[in-house]
Amino acid sequence: MSLRYAILGLLARREMTGYDLTKHLAASDGLFWSAKHSQIYPELAALTRLGLVQYQAVAQIGRPEKKVYVLTPEGHRTLGAWVGEPPEARVLKDPMLIKVWALGTVSPQQLEPVLRRALRELEQKLNDAPGTGVTPQEPGDRHTRGVELTQSFQRHFYAMYRTWLLDCLQACQESDVTAGT
Repeated sequence: MSLRYAILGLLARREMTGYDLTKHLAASDGLFWSAKHSQIYPELAALTRLGLVQYQAVAQIGRPEKKVYVLTPEGHRTLGAWVGEPPEARVLKDPMLIKVWALGTVSPQQLEPVLRRALRELEQKLNDAPGTGVTPQEPGDRHTRGVELTQSFQRHFYAMYRTWLLDCLQACQESDVTAGT
């Protein structure tokens, strides 16, 4: 259900095409919200039927027309009502947790390269200064604070995950030493 509200929230900031929405969600690296292209368009159709968004068809030369979506006043009210509700329970599904949980039942040498690769990939994300896929329109944009706070969550999450991966690597190395004695 939250894909609906991620789309409404993005459209509350500015008009977008389905392609724009897909790009913004992909740029968030799944921490803001993740959705496939094939999920976004049916949701846009449902939101249109519900009167929460509307679109303008824009002609393109040599290509099919594109639909530019905007939030309706009813869509804005719906988004506001949803923001005021308690959030759904968080669900964390991370295959790395299962892999680490298996430590002790498998050789640490099997897990260590996986952890090192994950650490390298994460450090690259940290170096690339990941964003939420949402950028302020211009300095002083009234939406800036929410974007900044969402980006702050992402930075803190990545930093915490990096620390955890380092702890896991240390545990693998300690397991190797223990197993060798």
